[in-house]
Amino acid sequence: MRKMMWMACLCMLTMLVVSCDKKSETQKVAEKYMEATKNEDVDAMFELMHFDKAEQKEGMKAMVKEKISQKSEGYKKVKSYSFIDETVDEKQGTAVVNFEIVYDTDSTKKDNVKLKKYDGEWLVDSGK
Repeated sequence: MRKMMWMACLCMLTMLVVSCDKKSETQKVAEKYMEATKNEDVDAMFELMHFDKAEQKEGMKAMVKEKISQKSEGYKKVKSYSFIDETVDEKQGTAVVNFEIVYDTDSTKKDNVKLKKYDGEWLVDSGK
């Protein structure tokens, strides 16, 4: 009986911890995008982005891959990032998620990821 009580308590504690994920859907998408950026995973980055036309998406993807592979002038690799805050406008279907980004040069910058809801799904707004 004692073991069953411990198991029940453990199960309840596990459920409590799992259900306490306080990140919003927009924050989760923006963090996936930032993680893909940090890992230089262009395919994962572009899976999270919206483009009006497929050829725009493919053209931009090729350009970003080239910039990363050649470490073009001005390119800085993301070393780490941390969530600051977010502003979500459900009515307009837009969100801005703010991060503090640390680059491999140890420079720091505050930047944001803009999201827009397309067909019920939050995606990074490419502006294209």
